[in-house]
Amino acid sequence: MKTATTFLLVFFLCSQSNLFAQENRLNKEGEKEGRWKEYFKDGKLAGTGVYENGKKEGKWTEYSDWHHITIKVRYKNGKKEGKEIWCRNQKFFKTRLKLKKVSKIAGKIRFKNGKRNGRSISYHKNGKLSSTGVYKNGTLEGEHKIYWENGNINRKEIYKNGKQEGEWHWYSKNGKLEEKGTYKNGVREGEWTTYNEDGSVNQKAMFKNGRTKDEYPIEVINTDNTNP
Repeated sequence: MKTATTFLLVFFLCSQSNLFAQENRLNKEGEKEGRWKEYFKDGKLAGTGVYENGKKEGKWTEYSDWHHITIKVRYKNGKKEGKEIWCRNQKFFKTRLKLKKVSKIAGKIRFKNGKRNGRSISYHKNGKLSSTGVYKNGTLEGEHKIYWENGNINRKEIYKNGKQEGEWHWYSKNGKLEEKGTYKNGVREGEWTTYNEDGSVNQKAMFKNGRTKDEYPIEVINTDNTNP
């Protein structure tokens, strides 16, 4: 009995050491190879996946302390490729046959050759839409919308080659317009207007190349005669 127990103990220790040896190893060239677990400075798990010749390859699971996000992503030759899915509040519950993993989708985006490419969508913790937009070659392109947690629109934006362009709108949580104006090549241009809660105009300013006529970057002209 004692001999059998000793044998089992030795077998367990050897199997554990072999398992550890199979992870976080380097090849002859000193490059990361095989399955790896990576950690943040505080010791928390940052990601798990496979390296080939020092580059990430295939499916990876990555983690973020930001809102406890779990990221499912694929790599090709060290660069992100295809769909990336962000999951929130990943939990396990027991079924008759196995532990089943459930989580809420926090967002989705596609990558091409390591750059964001295609439609992006994200959600608040309560499941309501947080933002929608389109990326082209790593930068935002076209209309981008951001939403409050109650579902109302927060901001409508337009981008061209990754820079602000065209008319932008800001809204309060109750859906009322707070500010609007125009961007040109990433800077404010033309008339900008802010609004009071009742919808009346609060302030206006004219911008040229991102500055008002007095060359202050964010100065506004007060149009309310009761508050000089």
